[in-house]
Amino acid sequence: MALQVCSRCRKRKIKCDLQLPTCKNCRIADVECLFWDDSLGREISCSYLHSLQQKVASLQLEIKDATTSTASTGNHVPPTHDLHEVAPPEVVLQQQGHYLNIYDDHLPTSRTVFLGPATSARLLERVLKSMVKWHAENGMQISKRLVPDDGPAQATGPQNFTSSGPSFPINNALNEQRKLEPHSIMPPSTQRSIIEHYLAIVSPEYPLLPLDQESTLLSHENPLKWSSTNGEEANALALTIVFAVSTALVSRDIDPNLTSISTRCRQDVYKIHQEYKHLSSDDPIKTERWVCVALCASALCELIYPLSGDAWELLGRATSTLQRLREGYQLKSMELDEPFIRLERSLLKLESSIALHLDRPSYLNDMRLQEVCGDSSSSDILHDELQTLRILRTIHRELQLSPAQPASYFENMIPLPMQVHSIESDISIHSARLYISLHPLFTSSGIYLTSTPSQLFQIIAYSASTMIDHFTRLNAEHRIISVYLAAESILEAGIVWSVYLMSQHLSPSAGIFHRDSINMSARTAMGPVLKVSSLLASFSVRWPPVSAYAEAWETLVDMLWIMI
Repeated sequence: MALQVCSRCRKRKIKCDLQLPTCKNCRIADVECLFWDDSLGREISCSYLHSLQQKVASLQLEIKDATTSTASTGNHVPPTHDLHEVAPPEVVLQQQGHYLNIYDDHLPTSRTVFLGPATSARLLERVLKSMVKWHAENGMQISKRLVPDDGPAQATGPQNFTSSGPSFPINNALNEQRKLEPHSIMPPSTQRSIIEHYLAIVSPEYPLLPLDQESTLLSHENPLKWSSTNGEEANALALTIVFAVSTALVSRDIDPNLTSISTRCRQDVYKIHQEYKHLSSDDPIKTERWVCVALCASALCELIYPLSGDAWELLGRATSTLQRLREGYQLKSMELDEPFIRLERSLLKLESSIALHLDRPSYLNDMRLQEVCGDSSSSDILHDELQTLRILRTIHRELQLSPAQPASYFENMIPLPMQVHSIESDISIHSARLYISLHPLFTSSGIYLTSTPSQLFQIIAYSASTMIDHFTRLNAEHRIISVYLAAESILEAGIVWSVYLMSQHLSPSAGIFHRDSINMSARTAMGPVLKVSSLLASFSVRWPPVSAYAEAWETLVDMLWIMI
C-alpha cells in the first residue's frame, strides 16, 4: 500500500509532501499525521507506520548480521556498537521541542515520548537530570529506562490530543449495525441510563443546556426514536448533544461496545454546527445558540476521546459564535438570560483549561474571565472554578515574565480565603491547584537536593497529595471527563511530591530526617507515588496514548526508589 496523502491535507485540499513520520503541514500545525488504510477500514498514524518500518529495517539488519555470522568460517565479526555502553549523564536526556527522550529496557529501540505541550516535559526533564546527576555523583546505577540503545528512535504518544481512534474490528455485522438507527440498537433502559450519566457527570461540570431542557430529557419513553422524528425541535437537538457526550464517556470508561454508537452520535452533533444555521434562520438567536452548544459539545467529545485533534479550532469557532450571539442580544435590547450565562461559563471553562494545557494565549476569554469572576453576585461551583482558572493563568504568566520575584510575590496572588498556612490545614482542591502552580519556584533548579524544604514548599507538596487524592476519588466514580488533561495534572502532582520526598531525604539537615518527615509514615510518603502509578495505568487502558505519561512516570519512580 502506497501512502498518498494524509487525512488532514486531503480534508483541507492542500498539497501533502508524503513524509514520515509526519508531513510538513501536520508538523507545522503540531497535530498527528493520519492516513486512511483501506485494508483496515480506519485511519492509521503515520508515526506508527514509520515505527513499523523502522522495526522491519532493524529486523532485516539482525537477520543479515546473523546470516553473515553463520556463513563466516571462524572469523568473529565485531559488533559495530556496544549495546551496554552507558552514555554520560549530560547526554542521557535530550529535549527536542516538546519531546522527551526516555529509554525502556523492554523495548528494542529508544522512544521519543510526547508529554503534551512541554509543561510536564520541562518539569520531568529538569527533575530527571537532577536525579541522574545525583546517581552519577554517588556511584549509583542509572535506571535502564534512561540508557539509550543504538537502534533507530521512534516517536510515540499523542500529538495535539489526537489518536487513531477506538480500535474495533470492521466486519459486515458492524457495518450493518452502523446502518441502523441508534434507537433500534439501544434499548430505552440503556438510553435512560446514558442520559442520567450525563446529568450526573457532565452537566455539573459543563452546563451547556438550559435548566428547563435538562428537566425534560427523561420525559420520553424512547428518547432517541423521538428525536429522530423531531429533528429540529429544541429538545431533539438537546438529546443529540447529550447522547454524543455521554456515549463518548460511557464507551471509554464503562462499555466499549457503545463505540460505534458514540461515533454515530458525534457525527450527528457535527451536522448541527455544520448544517443547522443553513436549515433554520427564523430566529437568529436560537440558531447561533444551538450552533455554539454543538461546537462546545464537539470540543467536549474531543476532550473525552480525541479523534480529530480539532478541539482548539472548535473552541475558537464557538467563541466567535458566542460573540455573535451576544451581539444578537444587544441588537434586540435583551438581557443575557440563564441559557446564555450557562453556555458562556461552560465555554470559558473549556477554553481556559485547554489554553493552560497548550500554553497558548486567549486574550478575549481572559477579558471575559475577568468580568465573570468580578461578579460577586453569582457564587457557585462553576464560578469558583473559573476564578481558579483565571488566577492560574495570571500566576503562569507572571512566572514566565518575572521569575526572579520573591516567593511571597507569587503566593500573594492567591486570594486570602484560598491561602493555606500549614500542612495540617485542610486544603481544598481549588487551593491545591493554585499552590501546585507555584512549584517552579522550587523545581526549576536542583536546589531541593541541597536545602531543607521551606514551609511554602511543604504546602505545595501537600497540595500535590491533595490533588492526587482528588483524582483518585473521581476515577473511582467514573467522573473524569478528560483523561489526558487529568494525566497531565496527575503527572505534575506526582513529580512535585517526589521532589518533596527527595528534599526530605537528601537535604543537609536531614541527618536523620527533616522534622516533618519524622512523623511521616511509609504509607503517607509512598501513598501518592503508588496512586499516581495506578491512575496512569488505569488511564492507559482507556486511552492508550496516556501510556507515554505512565512510562515517563515509571522512569522517575525507578530512580526515586534508590534515592529514598
